[in-house]
Amino acid sequence: MYQKKFFFFVIVLMMLFTACSDQEETAREPDNQEETRVEVDMEESQTHDEEEQKKAEENDAPMTIPEISAPDVSPPKNIQPPEISAPEVSVSVENDSIIMEVPDDLLFDFDDATLREDAKDLLAEISKELEDYSEADVEIHGHTDNQGDPSYNKRLSEDRAKAVESYFQEREELDHLNFITKGFGETKPLVSNDTEENRAKNRRVEMIIHPNDDK
Repeated sequence: MYQKKFFFFVIVLMMLFTACSDQEETAREPDNQEETRVEVDMEESQTHDEEEQKKAEENDAPMTIPEISAPDVSPPKNIQPPEISAPEVSVSVENDSIIMEVPDDLLFDFDDATLREDAKDLLAEISKELEDYSEADVEIHGHTDNQGDPSYNKRLSEDRAKAVESYFQEREELDHLNFITKGFGETKPLVSNDTEENRAKNRRVEMIIHPNDDK
């Protein structure tokens, strides 16, 4: 009888001892987890500090300025427009080219493509100015108003441009120039053709000089 009680008492003690041991292990687990969490936080903090230090070093590093190669830009040509005595002749400079607008009545009679005798004095003055340009291209454009048949006006403008070109080509001092003729007829008016005054402005011979060097 006493042996049974003693054996039962021993079993109870062992169960109590086991239960206490489990409680101690359970109680220790949070401590271990807390320690692990602290270690992870310290590693993350150290990593963050290292990144911040690296950024600071990069910001403190001297800035490298990229090298930019700009294309060579040539200065504009110093082109001086020629001075023509006839006040009706308009002279201007545009995009390194000289443009002369000569009213057709200074060169031709009405509905004619033959140069007048007094027109040659004006062309001689223009020729004198052209002599100073070496290896220049000279475009000669004929223009009319919108009166009459368009095809006839185009042909008339071409004939007038060629008449001016022929005069220049006959002068040996202009052999170094390259002449180009075009007839535009009524297709490129300066102003509207609504009045006779405006139509007179549109009837013209245009000379465009493209000098290859400064005058």
